[in-house]
Amino acid sequence: MDRQNILKGFLIIFSFVSFFMLFYISAFALDDTIEGSIVCVNNDRFGKVNTITKYSSCSGVLVVLGNNSRIYALSGSDEQIKEIEQSPQKIRKLKGQIRGNERAWIFNTSTLTPINEQTAKHEVKGDLYCLVPDNDNENIKAIISNESCDTKKPHAHVISTKDGEVYTIHGDQSAISALEKTSSRSDVVVEGSLKKTALN
Repeated sequence: MDRQNILKGFLIIFSFVSFFMLFYISAFALDDTIEGSIVCVNNDRFGKVNTITKYSSCSGVLVVLGNNSRIYALSGSDEQIKEIEQSPQKIRKLKGQIRGNERAWIFNTSTLTPINEQTAKHEVKGDLYCLVPDNDNENIKAIISNESCDTKKPHAHVISTKDGEVYTIHGDQSAISALEKTSSRSDVVVEGSLKKTALN
């Protein structure tokens, strides 16, 4: 077999392996399931972060308050997020992929659909809120702490800007921990990359 035929054979095998790997990922990537309440986190008319469990549309971000008391930022394709947002069923099971860490969980409903993102670094300035489950684990409390919260039980965070935007905050645990150690919670400046549902 000459060099050209060897190369052609390699390319055919490589193409087959690539297709098989894509099929494998397609079939088995969505293997995590969570169950909980779909909560809308947005700004109320006074500019304060509000959490709503009964809604037909959400102008902020959607998060899942899991039955395990974890809070997951919800990510996925436009169609999937819109379907979840408009569905009257606000307590449900979702299949997808869990990412992040105990201080910043993300639940992606579509591992094969890339999240639209702006890769350039951006600065976002606003008020930093802690998101914690209420005592009955039925809703989420949005709290502006007057002290650092790094010693508290791990929880999620959002930043609310003056123009009414709400961003969930994600990153590695050391970055989140450094943010939690700040006692000033108003006009906080966070730098990162903007994604459809999160500030990394």
